[in-house]
Amino acid sequence: MNDKNKKGMTVEKLAVMVARGFEKTATKDDLKILDVKLSNRLDDLDRKIDKVDFRVDQVHDILDGGEKDFLSLQRRAQVLEKGTKVVGTKI
Repeated sequence: MNDKNKKGMTVEKLAVMVARGFEKTATKDDLKILDVKLSNRLDDLDRKIDKVDFRVDQVHDILDGGEKDFLSLQRRAQVLEKGTKVVGTKI
């Protein structure tokens, strides 16, 4: 059996090339470490998003309350304006 192809590649050379290709491949331990790091980062992001959601809810509540106060003041101003028009008219 001929171990060389037309370009002079032997099975041994090919095996060495494949082995070199796997030298820099991540191991299972590398992947576990990466998984833990990513999990920790995602947990941190979840906590930060929860804080942002809470703050947005607080701002929404403040704005919603302010809108109700504004509408109440607007109604009161309209009543006062009507009253001043009535007082200002000649009989």
